[in-house]
Amino acid sequence: MTLTLQHPRYHFDHWIASGGMGEVWQATDTLLEREVAVKVLRPEHAQDEVFRARFAAEARHAAALQHPHVASVLDYGEMSSDGGGPLPFLVMELVPGQPLSALLAERGALAPEVAADLIAQAAEGLEAAHAFGIIHRDVKPANLLVSPEGLVKVTDFGVARADDAAALTMTGHLVGTPHYLSPEQAEGGSATAVSDVYALGIVLFECLTGRKPFVGETPVATAVMQIREPLPPLPAAIPQRLQRIAQVATAKDPAARFRSAGAMAAALRDESPDTRSYLLPEQEQLEEVAVERERRELVGVRQVLVALVVLFLVGGGVWAMTASTDEPAGAPSAAASKGAVRVRVRADDYVGLPVTRAEQKLRDLHLRVGTTRVQNPGGEQADTVSAVSPTGLVAPGTRILLSVWSAPPAPPTSTGPTAPSPASHAGPGPGTGPGKSPGKKPGKKPGHGPGKKPGKGHGPGHKPGPGPGHGHGGGPGGKPGKGGKR
Repeated sequence: MTLTLQHPRYHFDHWIASGGMGEVWQATDTLLEREVAVKVLRPEHAQDEVFRARFAAEARHAAALQHPHVASVLDYGEMSSDGGGPLPFLVMELVPGQPLSALLAERGALAPEVAADLIAQAAEGLEAAHAFGIIHRDVKPANLLVSPEGLVKVTDFGVARADDAAALTMTGHLVGTPHYLSPEQAEGGSATAVSDVYALGIVLFECLTGRKPFVGETPVATAVMQIREPLPPLPAAIPQRLQRIAQVATAKDPAARFRSAGAMAAALRDESPDTRSYLLPEQEQLEEVAVERERRELVGVRQVLVALVVLFLVGGGVWAMTASTDEPAGAPSAAASKGAVRVRVRADDYVGLPVTRAEQKLRDLHLRVGTTRVQNPGGEQADTVSAVSPTGLVAPGTRILLSVWSAPPAPPTSTGPTAPSPASHAGPGPGTGPGKSPGKKPGKKPGHGPGKKPGKGHGPGHKPGPGPGHGHGGGPGGKPGKGGKR
């Protein structure tokens, strides 16, 4: 069911699509006389401060980005409706075309050169966002708009998080779509720029094959596949260069992926079959170590099998098997002592610990440790761990980066009233937002808090044709959009 909307500046021409958070309309900006797309928060969410905060965050984050491959946000405000209360809305440029998800549903697998070009454009848009300190966290085909001319724009930063702002998600809550979720996000870790690279690698696979690489019976089963299952092999007809790029982008270890979204874009545009120039030196070493480790494991297994056969042939097999049980509990096996062991790093084991304690625990596992300071939003204990990367199964000697809370900000000394910031106009009322750092006095400091669901993208418009279509919509489950004007 659509809304009856009224605003003195915007005339609503027709409804385009619906998503989980709101509805998207094609409208006319009567002041500047141009067509725009207007995303309106649903009435059932409009009175929820968490949803309002997430919606305002989408406006602020996307408005900060000005790039050819990022959909621009032009305005933000509230309007009346037939539902009674005010509805927050944001105004975006009207992008002609349709989401990549609609293009894949229509055509299936794309030609390799077309797929490489589209994903390279998306990677360039993400690189611009990362330069602003913004991680998208929900990269998927529905959030990549494609114009009739083949221009790609990344959209829907509703679940994005600026590095200097509190995350709008509940602790332990997965943010993103399981089919494109990075292993570190699936394990409950923090998303980084290379988490977006992983998701874009999954989208590249889908563009090249017409199907998603990981599909479980439930969202949780799909997320587990992201952690455990290797990327399925691509068809032999796909150029080896693109196969290699997809494998590097979707490496389970974040340190083994492309060093940035920009590096991935450069690799996609380079006709050279070798991607090593786009990796950090440590990543090249990681690849060489992984190959050598696999070789040693195979050699070690063969040696153990040969030794067992020989022992049984000479009649000492039973004694050898019995004697092995005399080894102390927890002692490493012969195969393990030769380098075949990997250790598991879980974020929950270290987050919240004093940094010195966390460092010692990691060194006890024969891991290298690095630390970086992150801004304390207030309410966090200084010198404690806020995040760990990478997580999951890692080889001994891997460098683990600990994000450590800095000292909390000093309380304000002024006792007089202060003017509300622009952000307070776009988000929840001062001092009332949910989260860790509520304002101490009314009108003094806006609260920040966790959100519950990801923001949604721009849904399909009509297909490219003689007259350009316009597409904006709401991510998974969004209804198809109506065609634009000729």
